[in-house]
Amino acid sequence: MVKRRAATAARNMKKPCRLAPPSPDVITLPDLVTLLHLQLVPFLTPHDLSRLLCCLSHLLTSELSESLATFGLKVFYERDSVHFGQKCCSDWHQLVPEEAEGGVGMYIECFPAPPKDLPLPRLHNARMHLLETMCLANEGFTLVCNGVLQMHYGQFATPRFGSMQPVVFSLAEALEKQREEKEYKTTKGRKMQEEIQDDEIDTDDVEQLTRLMDTVHIGVGTQFFSGRKQHCTPANAVEAHWRSIVVDLETGTTICSYCQFITEHASKHRCERCTQVFARLLQQHCAALYQPLKRFMLQHLKHVRYVKPCRGWNCTNNDFQGDFLMDLIAGFTPAGVLCGVYLTDLRILPRMISDRLALGAFKPVVERRPLQRAED
Repeated sequence: MVKRRAATAARNMKKPCRLAPPSPDVITLPDLVTLLHLQLVPFLTPHDLSRLLCCLSHLLTSELSESLATFGLKVFYERDSVHFGQKCCSDWHQLVPEEAEGGVGMYIECFPAPPKDLPLPRLHNARMHLLETMCLANEGFTLVCNGVLQMHYGQFATPRFGSMQPVVFSLAEALEKQREEKEYKTTKGRKMQEEIQDDEIDTDDVEQLTRLMDTVHIGVGTQFFSGRKQHCTPANAVEAHWRSIVVDLETGTTICSYCQFITEHASKHRCERCTQVFARLLQQHCAALYQPLKRFMLQHLKHVRYVKPCRGWNCTNNDFQGDFLMDLIAGFTPAGVLCGVYLTDLRILPRMISDRLALGAFKPVVERRPLQRAED
């Protein structure tokens, strides 16, 4: 009886499925992209190209992947005036910007058409990762970088204004710089070429990230990962809110203890109407901009920091108001691309501020009482 059951069970067992070898006549998606990429690319957005490369990059040649990524980056160059490599205020690929955008908006007068080849790194699929990060920044930074920030701060809500500009910088640039320096060594008056092994960027290795950032701009990496100023008294409204925002990544909820503090202490020595105005002046932009920004960055980036400027950051040699690059809020993608925003001073005239205020701005309404006619 036992033998019969065993035989029946053996017959009922499903045979493993074996996939038939692909036919040489069948065209796969990677083959289609390789053959028709010149015809396909004009119909794809940068986000489409980024998703395509994310799925197929391991099946495409490195030259084709780089070409597709470059096309997507050129779309950002033309459509959104992201002038890669031009060192203007619209160049996002700068570790430390040479100019501040300062609320001016898209800078379309400088190099409106992209060059034949963008001056961006290529090592370790850098352009593909830059395109992916550009799509990420376009999704998360549009609102916070689109307008003037009211940063009223302090006991008397002293008026101050600023703006934010994005930074998307690949540390592969530092690797390429190191490679160029090591490519030829001078030995006894002769140049001998040596084999260079480029290290992969490990975003869990803080020492490597620090070294690569310092290679591009001395002191920036050291300052970024320094903990000396992380617990200092905030110097502006954005810093005060940012350091007080707590994000619950599981539920996606955020709370700002600084906003709560304002609500609890704003009524001291003020009437009810003044209390409401004062609290809103200090809370503006937080729920609309700062809290979503911090949640977004913590969800997608590593080593998210609020960094105070080190010596030399605010020496930009231009004439915008205050000549002042203020603070950096940024983190790293898993591929080693620094992604974040610089908080800067303004370059626009004061009379233009009210028309360019960012989301969440608060304008106190002045109540006008009707004039009473004099009694005859």
